[in-house]
Amino acid sequence: MMYMLQNQISNEASISSDNLRNLLAVLKRINAEQARQLINASFDFESDHTDVSCQLLGAVAATGDLRLTDLLLNAGARVNPKLRHAVEPLWYATANAHVHIVRRLLESGARIEGRSGRNMFLPAIVSGNSELVSLFLEFGADINAEFSGWLSPILLARLLGHNRIVELLHIAGGNLTEDDEQEQRASNYRPRPLAESPSNASISSSKKTSALILHRLMSACQ
Repeated sequence: MMYMLQNQISNEASISSDNLRNLLAVLKRINAEQARQLINASFDFESDHTDVSCQLLGAVAATGDLRLTDLLLNAGARVNPKLRHAVEPLWYATANAHVHIVRRLLESGARIEGRSGRNMFLPAIVSGNSELVSLFLEFGADINAEFSGWLSPILLARLLGHNRIVELLHIAGGNLTEDDEQEQRASNYRPRPLAESPSNASISSSKKTSALILHRLMSACQ
């Protein structure tokens, strides 16, 4: 299985979703030394002119697996993609609220402001996770950043009702007073209620709100 998978993914410009899923499944089953050998045999991260290593790191970061994250980082996986359209591993880790992975990526040089124009601070605010927001502030997140060119972190937190986050941002220097134009534009991002269905009935209202706003803001950053 490992040999077949290695032949399938070696020298690819990008990893197909099927191969990526199979690779992650194999890496989770084998020990650290076997995983290191498979990665080294399949990829040459040092001469990687694509974003394969970043793609793989992002997939692992999304799962919250610190062992595999460290293994990939030690193998030379890139924390910041070269291609503008690529999604950053830090975005995946932050959007899934994996605080331990976010810290490791930031310690490894992940940029808070990505080349894509996405600000990794955005999903931290949307998550409502105060530990995550504090971590970004610790690593120098811009308290005056503008998401989509106008929406401040503190206004986004207010919009989502994350009062603890508003407090943290205010203490860090965020301005609690927004002008009328910003308030009006923010009102346009208030999501309409979702109809309940078997697929989303178990999702809390706050999570629906956060997911919708994050999707809209991420789309605006493209």
